[in-house]
Amino acid sequence: MGTEEWIINENYGRLGLDRVQASAVALVVGVHGDGRLDRLPPKPMLVGTDEVHLIDLAAIFRLADMLDTTYLRAPEIAWLPMLIF
Repeated sequence: MGTEEWIINENYGRLGLDRVQASAVALVVGVHGDGRLDRLPPKPMLVGTDEVHLIDLAAIFRLADMLDTTYLRAPEIAWLPMLIF
C-alpha cells in the first residue's frame, strides 16, 4: 500500500467517505501513477448500492489525464485544429 492509499484509508471520515468508498478511492489512486490496472480487483466492488468497476474507473481517469493537453504540454497537438481549417 502506497502513502496516498494509506492516507485515504486512515482519514476516510475527514474526507467525507465511508470505509468502502475510501477503499475504492484508495485502490484507484494507488494505480493511477503507474497504470498497473491489473492490480485492481477484476470483479465490481459494491459501493453503497452500486457496483463499481474499478478497472474501468481507473482507465477513465488515466484517459482524462492523457487528454488534458494544452499548448504548453503538446503544442503540435494544440495547434493542429488551426492547421486543418
